[in-house]
This record gives sequence, structure tokens and C-alpha cells, in this order.
Amino acid sequence: MKTIRLTVRNPSGIHLRPGAAFVRAAAAHRGTAVRVRNLTTGSADADARSMLAVTALRIKKDHEIEVTADGPDEDVALETLRAAVDGGLGEVLE
Repeated sequence: MKTIRLTVRNPSGIHLRPGAAFVRAAAAHRGTAVRVRNLTTGSADADARSMLAVTALRIKKDHEIEVTADGPDEDVALETLRAAVDGGLGEVLE
């Protein structure tokens, strides 16, 4: 099991469009369990493959999130999610 911390830079945080990109990136790694939590608000962790769970975390701009992956593809899964979040999840970053 490995964990990374990321800062969300999207102007509106992770709402539906960037949330869908985040979920797709997490779901691409089928053999690896991926969880996410909002460290800024102190939320419990949630299934990163669930759109409802990810948007319920209410991740806003400049919030810090923790992403955990457990499985044979954990390194690749975390790097994919790091690149997606750092790249704005399909949105233009300020």
C-alpha cells in the first residue's frame, strides 16, 4: 500500500467534470484499490472509483488530498492520479 498527498489547484475544486476525470483515472487500474480523502476537511476516505463518493468529499481549490493505492498496479495508479490532478483534471488551471 502506498500513499501520496496532492494539492488541488482547480479554480472550482473537484466538482462533476474534474471529478469524472479523477474517477476515470482511478478506475483505469482495475486490480488496485484506490481510496481518496480530503485532508483539509478531515474527511474519511472514499472509493476513488465512485463519482458520488469523490464529489461528496467537497474538495475545493487549494485543499490537500491523500490518495492511497493498494495492489499490483499501485505505483502506476498513483502516478496517473498525480499527473491528472497536477494537470487540472481536464480544466485550465490559473
